[in-house]
Amino acid sequence: MFVRKVTTLLKPNSISKFSRLMEQEVIPMLRKQNGFEGELTFFDASADGVTGISLWDKASNAEVYSRATYPAVLKKLATLIEGTPKVDTYEVMNSTFPNIAAAVAASEFMYFIALILVGAVVGWGAGRVFQGNGYGPFMDILMGVGGAVVGGFLMRSAGFGGYGGTVVTAMVAMIGAMLVTVLSAYVNGRRIHARQL
Repeated sequence: MFVRKVTTLLKPNSISKFSRLMEQEVIPMLRKQNGFEGELTFFDASADGVTGISLWDKASNAEVYSRATYPAVLKKLATLIEGTPKVDTYEVMNSTFPNIAAAVAASEFMYFIALILVGAVVGWGAGRVFQGNGYGPFMDILMGVGGAVVGGFLMRSAGFGGYGGTVVTAMVAMIGAMLVTVLSAYVNGRRIHARQL
């Protein structure tokens, strides 16, 4: 789940027009966008400030909206706002809203499955490279999965998220899986060598 937060100042006495324009034109435009999940708009009367939060299923759909449709939204609001709105983006970590919570849980589950697959493939591959020195295909895969899961969650704990974060996390998961499998093969190889002596 992904969030776009847009903050802007309104011209004096324009909140009614702004609210009407959002309801009648902007929100219908948002509803036509792929991956759009919902919109919340807040008004700070003391500062004539407005904050809009839009929820998206994933970052790529929010980015498409930002490039293709958001400029048209700004044109519609141009006569009511002061200056250029500030846009921030976030990934949702936790939510008590049922739909959002379900989406976050599904995303975390898919992330965990991806780590397992990366680790299994890398562990199996490393075991093939060190054939004869590993613990066998099953254990090589298990150690690869362990390394990938630990590496992946370390990167998530360090705050890497989004598209770039996913790429970095996958790389770290691969490195973690390789390290665990290769080190275990090396240790096992030395034991075999010692027994032969």
